[in-house]
Amino acid sequence: RAYNDQGPEPNQDKSDVVIEFYVMGDSPYDKRADTCRSGSDYEASCGSIDCENRYDSSCTYVGRDYKCLRDSIFPYTNAGINSGDAAFVIHAGDINGGGSLADNNFCSESSFLARRDLFRTCDNFLLITGDNDWNECPTYRKSNNGENEKFRELWRDYFARDTTVGKFNKNFPSYLSSGGTPTIDRKTTANKNGDKNVEIFFFRYNDIAFFGMNRPARESYISNESSVDINAEWIRSKISNDCTLKSIVMFSHTEETNAVKAEITRYYGQCGEIPYLVIMGDTHPETYCLKNKGSGRIEMTTEAFSSGPLRVAIVRDPNGGDYVHVFDTQTLNSNSQCPEY
Repeated sequence: RAYNDQGPEPNQDKSDVVIEFYVMGDSPYDKRADTCRSGSDYEASCGSIDCENRYDSSCTYVGRDYKCLRDSIFPYTNAGINSGDAAFVIHAGDINGGGSLADNNFCSESSFLARRDLFRTCDNFLLITGDNDWNECPTYRKSNNGENEKFRELWRDYFARDTTVGKFNKNFPSYLSSGGTPTIDRKTTANKNGDKNVEIFFFRYNDIAFFGMNRPARESYISNESSVDINAEWIRSKISNDCTLKSIVMFSHTEETNAVKAEITRYYGQCGEIPYLVIMGDTHPETYCLKNKGSGRIEMTTEAFSSGPLRVAIVRDPNGGDYVHVFDTQTLNSNSQCPEY
């Protein structure tokens, strides 16, 4: 069942909007796009997608979803950012096809490189980890934080440390009271266990705390093996005793851990209850689901594959409190039909 527990549409002049952003996830998979070979030799079922020769591998997985993002969705979101309809784009994780834990051959250096180059074309683009591109990749070991492991470090290099991806390259819309762009704070300082997790981020804008979490499906070091829940630790370090916040937005590929929920409850005990929106991917619904779970928590799951992005508005009610309104940019309820904007 799809739920749509949201507030009313904001004012047409956006005078009550404090932030607006696009949400997408679980794309490009392209699991059925046969691998393009080095040079000009590729299998016939690569179809109409030209092989990208600079990806010197047989594992780029560049197909229909990739083309949809490149030719339709990202031009649309770029136009929306340029016109002031939205401030940024968040991808909720899973940037290639999936497999089993530590045994997913859709992870490759070439597939990551192809996606990094694709994401570079999207303005104000942010990304969090999904299981397909993290703990399902070959060589993953949940017993450690992966600083010397190929695919976790490739992910961090391409999507967190790279200065052309995972950042704000354009100012937020001028109608927003704060203007400009916030500073993205990544977890580059080691905790007591020596763990650095640059894939986790935080920024604050118009009295809203935004968190990008590392919370893939399946077991992982960060949630199951570390002696501290690193996501929860990060939240406490950023908002503890900050009672000026009006709402919290968390990007988390799957549902937060109990430790993260407890950290929000702890904050409520300090400062009182405020709206807390959790945006997830992973389950691939054909239409998005937005549900009020009580105690301030609002849960939203985005669509997947070739589906158009959602545009999410955080609205500040003059009578008190923030609420969420979602504009579905493609109402076909299909993850397989690329939108024509």
